[in-house]
Amino acid sequence: ISEEIYLRQPQGFEQQGPNGEELVCKLNKSIYGLKQAARDWNDTIDKWMRDYGLVASIADPCMYVKRAHHNNILVILIWVDDIILAGSCMNMIDDFKAAISERFKMKDLGELKFILGLEVKRDRGKRRIEINQEAYIAQMLERFGMSKCKAVPTPAEGVLRRISTEDGGRADRDYMSIVGSLLYAAMVSRLDITHAVQALGRHLQSSGPEHMVAAKRVLRYLQGTKDLGIVYQGDTNTDTSIVGFSDSDWAGDKDTRRSTTGFLFMLGSGVVSWSSKLQPTVALSSAEAEYMAACAAVQEAIHLRQLLEDLGYKQDQATVIFEDNQGCIALSENPVFHKRTKHIDIRYHFIRERVASGEIELRYVATEHQLADLLTKALAGQRTVMLRNRIMGYVGGN
Repeated sequence: ISEEIYLRQPQGFEQQGPNGEELVCKLNKSIYGLKQAARDWNDTIDKWMRDYGLVASIADPCMYVKRAHHNNILVILIWVDDIILAGSCMNMIDDFKAAISERFKMKDLGELKFILGLEVKRDRGKRRIEINQEAYIAQMLERFGMSKCKAVPTPAEGVLRRISTEDGGRADRDYMSIVGSLLYAAMVSRLDITHAVQALGRHLQSSGPEHMVAAKRVLRYLQGTKDLGIVYQGDTNTDTSIVGFSDSDWAGDKDTRRSTTGFLFMLGSGVVSWSSKLQPTVALSSAEAEYMAACAAVQEAIHLRQLLEDLGYKQDQATVIFEDNQGCIALSENPVFHKRTKHIDIRYHFIRERVASGEIELRYVATEHQLADLLTKALAGQRTVMLRNRIMGYVGGN
């Protein structure tokens, strides 16, 4: 700890001074409860990692990489005090385990199977990795009394409307708890409920019975798909280039008339990054809404390109982002529509700069093949399943 901090003696362990005066404890190390405790821990582990020869990723400071001869690599991921190791050489992994165990009290839990509610299944023979949250979802259904509910084929239907406090809207703690629990699943592995959950999240401070019904519908959908996850299938010919899909539902929010941005990025057979979010301003045309969505996708693409470069997979070619609006693509390449688009915030023209530099390429795809469609609106059952399976690596599966 770098500051000078004192605290009252813990109850049951009090001592007094020579003249009966009250004494206090001076901290020699940071402890739980201090505002700076997390920062102190991060500084400590970060210094040790760097002294060991690991380099923090520019794209993600919680990822450390060490390269050795013969192109061997060691990758360390840290989440508070949980650490995941990955490497191409077992000697490098064993040496790291031995070194860090000398400095910190560590417990080796073996090959990664569970972490933070996420289950990891690995089949080395088939070069296959699957991640899912089946146990977390089952626990969530039990917690909210939905463990025996009837399943439904889609996570959402229709559009939720805002309800004012005068009309009975209120901040419902049970509703908040359900949405918060669903949000974690949507962020970690269940891309297929992302749009439904972000729509539910708009009504946390003023919800009604229809909002609770919609929240429980997502739980009912998870009841029938709790074992669903993301499958990554690899082989020696697997392309290490990321591919993106960007889409927007123009004026989809009936209360504000703002549009929804949806994008995702695939690496090999499975999705690695996704987002569904209400846009900050009203778009005056579908092209403008798509342009704003594409801007968010480009920002994520740049982040992923840097992350992959830190892992040794530099993206030499432009990252392709598939877009189903021709006007958006034309707008990203040149300002020919200036009179109709001069009101667009200058920050969205960041896309043109990246397209001109050769880092990004917007490419047209027909709407029926637009995978990001799943992130912008509630879809019918058959299309939901088709897009979900393609995105999550279950091509030809259920």
